[in-house]
Amino acid sequence: MKIPLFGNPENKVRPSGIVIIAVLWTIASIINIYQGLRMVIADLGALSYLSSPFIHEWFRFGIPAETMLNLFIVAFGFLTLLVVYGLYTAKSWSHDFAFAIPLFITFINVAAMLLYASAPIDELRGEANAVIPFIVMNLFWLVVVWSYLSQSHVKKYLNQIPIPPPQMPVPPPSPVSVATSGEKRFCRYCGAENKQDAVFCEKCGKKIA
Repeated sequence: MKIPLFGNPENKVRPSGIVIIAVLWTIASIINIYQGLRMVIADLGALSYLSSPFIHEWFRFGIPAETMLNLFIVAFGFLTLLVVYGLYTAKSWSHDFAFAIPLFITFINVAAMLLYASAPIDELRGEANAVIPFIVMNLFWLVVVWSYLSQSHVKKYLNQIPIPPPQMPVPPPSPVSVATSGEKRFCRYCGAENKQDAVFCEKCGKKIA
């Protein structure tokens, strides 16, 4: 199934897979932005406790690191919405960004898993196991996106394969004009020489008068 791309002067059609990717990424981006902002706000509220001598040393590094990771999640959430726009409107730059986003989010999730795994509290170490499904999901999504965006019709839609310009029709040769020379007349179709008063061409038989 292909969906018309209205308002496009090249009369492109939007592949249905692009629509599916756009919808899923939009939902995921909104969730990531919301969850990331919620965690950033919580971490910022905990920064004032880091100066306490009774707090474990891990938190002086762990909470700022967690804040940075969540800020990256929020930033990539907005970037993903921009890429969704690019995919939906056939922008060529969105092709490469669509590959990069799942890969970078996977790196962020791996960093979060390692951070939580080093925590001194069992509850925080348990968060490391909770991140693993997201890592697997992002890797799977990376393979799916790579496989789909590598298809020729999708690459043409995203201007990754140059489309040759349409061939202009060659106009038929114009008939030879009637010309006279003394008592002779030339046929406009085959150019044969005829008498001045000839009505039909003596060679091809077409009417020349």
